[in-house]
Amino acid sequence: MIEAFQQVVNEQDATMLIVGDGPNIDRYREICSKRSITSIRFEGFCSQEMLPKYYAVAEFLVFPTRSDPWGLVLNEAMCAGLPVICSVAAGAAVELVYPGHNGLLHEPGDVEKIREHILTLLRDNNMRNNMGLASLEIIEAFHPKKMAQGFSEAVFNLPNKAYTGKHAK
Repeated sequence: MIEAFQQVVNEQDATMLIVGDGPNIDRYREICSKRSITSIRFEGFCSQEMLPKYYAVAEFLVFPTRSDPWGLVLNEAMCAGLPVICSVAAGAAVELVYPGHNGLLHEPGDVEKIREHILTLLRDNNMRNNMGLASLEIIEAFHPKKMAQGFSEAVFNLPNKAYTGKHAK
């Protein structure tokens, strides 16, 4: 991500906020320092209550994960009406990201594709707005009330058969 964004700022004025921390955050800061990258700001840990502030100032979310079973950050960004740039390694990408409709997908570690996707969204305000609206529509199906309703319907529509497993009484 850092390498891709460094290439982006060579072509387009932009600032990236990295919100959160983790075991590699000091290494990322060091990389930026050694490369004199000043367009990346490290915001550090952020409480759940403060996250909406960051989504409100964002143009889009980039989630370049190499591995993630779901990636709740996608849900959050989409609820904020943001388009998403996401790695196909995020489990949620299959359900939530419709390429060209509400986001853009790339293979893990594909620096050139990440750069290309960031520049595409930075340069096309109309596309960003349309993708953000699409994100809101898509994420509505994942609202907790709808999920609970679907679960409830599934349970109540199960065949009325007695359990005959070894733990049945």
